[in-house]
Amino acid sequence: MFAYCPTSPVLELKFAICDSPNDPYRLDAPRDLRDGNVQDFLAALLEHGEGEFILYSESEATFVGQCSFSLRIAPFAIASTSFPRQTTSQDLDRFWESLKKAADHLNGILPARRDFNQAKELYYKNVPL
Repeated sequence: MFAYCPTSPVLELKFAICDSPNDPYRLDAPRDLRDGNVQDFLAALLEHGEGEFILYSESEATFVGQCSFSLRIAPFAIASTSFPRQTTSQDLDRFWESLKKAADHLNGILPARRDFNQAKELYYKNVPL
């Protein structure tokens, strides 16, 4: 998901750890498209449609767990999910289109007005986890 904030697009990566199908543990990770690590991650995701998720505790950086994930684009029906889920070509196409729109939005913002931290604050005020 992208939030098109006035000072920067915010890429929101939402993860759901399906330990309970009716109430999965949810994490979100707003990211800046200009960050090289984010660009590398997106390039790999677009190529393979999947990746590894490694979770650390925030305060002590203690390893909590690791799993693989696949790209999934909403809307989707929970009843049709099978595991392990495979990313479809339609998911990748829709994700690529979203990335192009976000890049267009970013390119439309004057460099002096770009501020990801301000965009992230606005995002957190307006988008529920």
